[in-house]
Amino acid sequence: MVIAPLATFVIAVSSVRTRRGSVNTAMLGALVTLAATLLVGWGLAKRTTGFTASYVYLTANVGLNGPIAFQNFEVDIVLHADHLAVVALAVVELCLIGVLGWHRIAGRNEPGPARFQALISALLFGCVGTLLSTDLAELFTFWALAGGATYLMLAHRWGDEAAARSGRIALVLPFLTDLFLLCGIAVLYSRYGQQNLSLLVPASPAGVGVFEAALWTRGAATHIRSGEYEFSTPLTPFGVIDKLVRGEVYLHPVIVPEGLTIDDVAAIVSGQGFGTPDAFRRAA
Repeated sequence: MVIAPLATFVIAVSSVRTRRGSVNTAMLGALVTLAATLLVGWGLAKRTTGFTASYVYLTANVGLNGPIAFQNFEVDIVLHADHLAVVALAVVELCLIGVLGWHRIAGRNEPGPARFQALISALLFGCVGTLLSTDLAELFTFWALAGGATYLMLAHRWGDEAAARSGRIALVLPFLTDLFLLCGIAVLYSRYGQQNLSLLVPASPAGVGVFEAALWTRGAATHIRSGEYEFSTPLTPFGVIDKLVRGEVYLHPVIVPEGLTIDDVAAIVSGQGFGTPDAFRRAA
């Protein structure tokens, strides 16, 4: 789904010179992408989870101390196709196929360079990548590619004053959303040290509850310490999270008199309900 529109764009800008050939090439790429989307949708018909492909693109050490989440910076190419993404992709592809069909039939006599149809393939590439991305840096990259393609598609009409004015107005909203997305990514990474959406958003079979929402708000999902905890007084979800992060585990008192052997101590510990004597000897 990702390779088809990119390959179509490369072919269109490198070897196609006529409007008719550009339209046909872009149409072929859109149809192949739609076929791949329907194939993935068919594979998801009997699945409850989506398909995921992950590739490590960039890993860099940016610190030697502080929270572990901020010591390394990693950009992964993670593509996740679920039911909602497939439906959204099919809608986008059908819209672009309709636009190309109109240019193929009704707009063949309109002025304009052949690059317009090639840019539709670039726009489709950006849309596919954006809808399948789960890494925020990757998502913003595809989003920026789609925005650049949109700008260039409007630019080929800027020879006309009215079209230029409409094009500038049309670019205001995408520009603002680009800034909001970039600011949102910066806030999420600075707070949680994660760029993977599957790790940022907690999920449970019954949906996100109060505790999961509080855990996500505090960014403490990866900082909880294991152990046995005692809650003798009522606490708010944030109070519970703070206690789990601080590691205030419940300690069981065990009295061991002097002069006992390891076997005697193992018997006392196992008698208190902490494992077996053999496990204690191995740990000792």
